[in-house]
Amino acid sequence: MTTVGLTLQERLTKSGIPAAEIIEDVEEYLKKNKDLTAEDAHQKLQNDYRKYKILESEMKALKEKINENLPDYEQAKQVIDFLKMKKASGETLKTTYKLTDEVYQHAEVEDLDSFVLYMGAYVMVEYPLDEGEEFINKNIAAINQRITEIDEELEYILNQITIVEVSTAHFINYMITTKKNKPTTA
Repeated sequence: MTTVGLTLQERLTKSGIPAAEIIEDVEEYLKKNKDLTAEDAHQKLQNDYRKYKILESEMKALKEKINENLPDYEQAKQVIDFLKMKKASGETLKTTYKLTDEVYQHAEVEDLDSFVLYMGAYVMVEYPLDEGEEFINKNIAAINQRITEIDEELEYILNQITIVEVSTAHFINYMITTKKNKPTTA
């Protein structure tokens, strides 16, 4: 699902995340919704609360998963900068790389015009330095943009949770006062 260029409200609509209703006057709310009793409305609020809490945990997990990729891209960017520096100074790159678990090999690399980037799923792509840097920078920007969007959506969901909690408190107070004021029959 691509959300690039969408406003917060458009992303929320596309995701199907509803706005919580602020219920300050319980009696007025129950008059508008004649088919609901106070207990039914309270139960509906509890269900909404659970849904928002699930959304909150899903958003936090998504943010964490997306954040896991960022260090790999940052490291790749540092490697590209290092290779560009070595290329500009005309030096060869001396390195040691792993052949197997216990076997390492020394190497001197003279051609510093490109590098190989591991894409995942046993796929590697060779990029020229400038093109690879552009690719890495685009991905870092996209990750940061998505994290910003998730933070906005998470803030919205937390606000909805607060609204539901306050509305629930109004309902509980209403139910307690109506029970107190109800005449007891003996």
